[in-house]
Amino acid sequence: MKILKAIGSFFAKIWRWIKNTAWVQPLLIVGAIFGVIFSIPSITGAIQGAINNKNSADTFYEKFKKSLEGGTNSPAQKLLTNYGQAAKDGPDILSKDEKKYFIMFTSKGNATAKEIKDGFQVLHDNWNSFNQKDPQYTFKLYTIFTDEVTTSTTTTESAFAQFMRDKNWFFEQASQVGQESVYLQNGGVTKADLEKMEACDPDNFMNPTIMLVDWTKNEKITPNKAGITQVMFNVTGTNSYDKAKTLNDCWNCENLFEKIKS
Repeated sequence: MKILKAIGSFFAKIWRWIKNTAWVQPLLIVGAIFGVIFSIPSITGAIQGAINNKNSADTFYEKFKKSLEGGTNSPAQKLLTNYGQAAKDGPDILSKDEKKYFIMFTSKGNATAKEIKDGFQVLHDNWNSFNQKDPQYTFKLYTIFTDEVTTSTTTTESAFAQFMRDKNWFFEQASQVGQESVYLQNGGVTKADLEKMEACDPDNFMNPTIMLVDWTKNEKITPNKAGITQVMFNVTGTNSYDKAKTLNDCWNCENLFEKIKS
């Protein structure tokens, strides 16, 4: 009997507490509702931030990154080492992925690169629609970040400065190609900017710098038949489609990039 009485007393106390504190429950419900309402901006802000980060220019370019980590054995160095070997022994030594591609030097948060990004994105996403003249080669973009910090970075010399010192011939060649290009004659780049690159000074290097490398011996390419064929520091166009069109013209050596007909 004592046990039953104790159990009954326990439930009676719970019932009295519920009756006496019933007025608290609506407040708790209202408080919970307002809590949810006031947390919505933070939640949506976090979601939007994640979306913006996913769609950012830096995130896009990171997908195509050739890292400077590893010094002479880095992916960036190997790309240009293969380029130099192809110049010496012929392009047959190259994989298909290295026979025709854009290479872009940029830095984190670069404003011009951010504006160009949508052009690359549209061209990448609609490659088959744009590039019907050269269907055997898929869209290729390789990016090298000039502000990348690696284990070889020192207080006096960045990883990119070391890279440029090792591969100065590549930038000298790119400058020479640009200075002899139809794109320069059509006002797409200036000689002064191209001469900056020839100096191989990392402190005065222009970000972004975009080059087209083409080993496919396209007869429209000038002045060289293969290798670096075009140099740009920006991509013209009033919208993302126009910029994609400019990049595609560069790829195919058409319009502003086209060989002048005699």
